[in-house]
Amino acid sequence: MKNIKNNKNIKGITLIEILISIVISTLMMAAMFTSYNVVNGSYSQIIDKANISNSSRVFVEMITKEIRMAGFKYFDDNKLTNTNNIFDIPIEIQKDPANTCCDKLIIIYGDFDEKKIGDEKFIRYKITYEGQQQQEIKNGVKVNIVGIYEIIKSKEKWVNGQWVEGDRNLLRDDQLYSKEVVASYVSDIEFTAIDKLGIRITPPPSYTNVNKDKIYSIYNVEMFLTFRSKKDFFRDSKKRTINSTHDELRDQKNTDKFLRDSMTITTFTRNLEVYR
Repeated sequence: MKNIKNNKNIKGITLIEILISIVISTLMMAAMFTSYNVVNGSYSQIIDKANISNSSRVFVEMITKEIRMAGFKYFDDNKLTNTNNIFDIPIEIQKDPANTCCDKLIIIYGDFDEKKIGDEKFIRYKITYEGQQQQEIKNGVKVNIVGIYEIIKSKEKWVNGQWVEGDRNLLRDDQLYSKEVVASYVSDIEFTAIDKLGIRITPPPSYTNVNKDKIYSIYNVEMFLTFRSKKDFFRDSKKRTINSTHDELRDQKNTDKFLRDSMTITTFTRNLEVYR
């Protein structure tokens, strides 16, 4: 009898208390998991935006440096890469006729090889930036990404009356290359020629249009560049518009969840000053 009485005084946890503890623990874990997802999602967005910003910065630094090289030549350098009686077309902008993406930019500048003699010591390079449709692999097949492009860059050298790329085996020059991808997930890149008064030159000067006398009047080159995130960025899909700097036909209107980051950069064409 004594043992039975002692057993009645033993305290324990009831089934109801266990169930309540499980419910509370589940709620706490759910709250922690929700918080983790929110923090992780915010972190991923920050990383995506940082990657876009970094891609823009690297590309802009590269192209800005080369725009400033346009028209450069050494003293006594009179080499021509065309039949005209002037130096070269230092900068040529070819607008996208479809008003989508992307404008084409051509830069020509001179260099010097001290090992050569006479006119052979003067070198002429041409750099070309242009866009091409970007693709991705789906189910083992390459398909175009709608509205997205990659920027390709080529560097050629003037040799024996023609422009030569590095892969044509006509000469050895480690500076030359053909159609290398230098920027991806681009939704638009627009170049604009600006004169000394800050007025846009339309159409951009070339030897074949009405502004051919303004080839050396390009004081600045303005670039409008838009990158897109690789993955969905926003929670909801809705229409978002990015306005072009000069041409409403180039406005970007998209209904999706992607982030698009734009920037406008103006670069001074310092080597064209001697011709103005």
